[in-house]
Amino acid sequence: MSTTIYQTIKVSPRGKDAVASVTCVDFHNLSDKQLREIYAALTKHQVLQFPKSHLAQEQQLALTRRLCEVTGVSADNLRITEITNQGEYGDYELDWHADSYFKETGPKIGILNAINIPSTAVNTRFCNMIDLWEDVREDIQRELRGKSICNDAVYTQYGRPRGQTKPTTEDFRKWPHVEHPIVHIDPDTGKEALYLGARKWAFIKDMDQRRSDEILEELWKMVDSGEYTFEAEWQQDMLVMWRNDFVLHFKPKGNGEPRLLDRTSVPGGALIIPSLSC
Repeated sequence: MSTTIYQTIKVSPRGKDAVASVTCVDFHNLSDKQLREIYAALTKHQVLQFPKSHLAQEQQLALTRRLCEVTGVSADNLRITEITNQGEYGDYELDWHADSYFKETGPKIGILNAINIPSTAVNTRFCNMIDLWEDVREDIQRELRGKSICNDAVYTQYGRPRGQTKPTTEDFRKWPHVEHPIVHIDPDTGKEALYLGARKWAFIKDMDQRRSDEILEELWKMVDSGEYTFEAEWQQDMLVMWRNDFVLHFKPKGNGEPRLLDRTSVPGGALIIPSLSC
């Protein structure tokens, strides 16, 4: 396992490129240079975990605002969302997804701060969609270039309506949905990634339904294989930061022991479609 020493932080990768632990960071006295190096490490590794961050909610919001400045997006309407297993859904399993896949634009960066972690931690899994795309069969890559993935905008992953009128047909291809390019590119690195959004009620636009189902089944098998998956090993006061546009995440079912995470997000924009000549 290699360790990269930046000028102001220490980054220790785990596995291939995805997920790295970052130390030598004091978020209460974070310099602009440290923040830029953190963003550079995030761009390289996709998921970063910071042990013992000890951030209060206002400090987490302040960090998120500064990341908005670094990425050049508006910091208006930032808020804390409490992620708990003590609400109406209980200690549920949450299948693979990108946050806000059901909207036209989702967060660029997700940030979770561990407020209360059970004695038996339920680790969040992340799947690197850049590495996965590199291993997709070439014939399928050719089929997918220039195509869009259509994700359901009616139901949550728990099967509950999002407030819209329930569809009158069982054909989910006719339900309200959101389109995203199924292949997109990171303008900072030039690397391409697969975008799936979420598993349920998804289809590939302008493709025969049977072929769409076949390809999506093969892609989700790659996600489920574990080959591209890394775990954030939760500890009390740990902060985890990830590129929501380039990784999926998954939360296994817990044992009901109270768990509380504070989430903030750095807004993103429309996914960038690579040139078809790539």
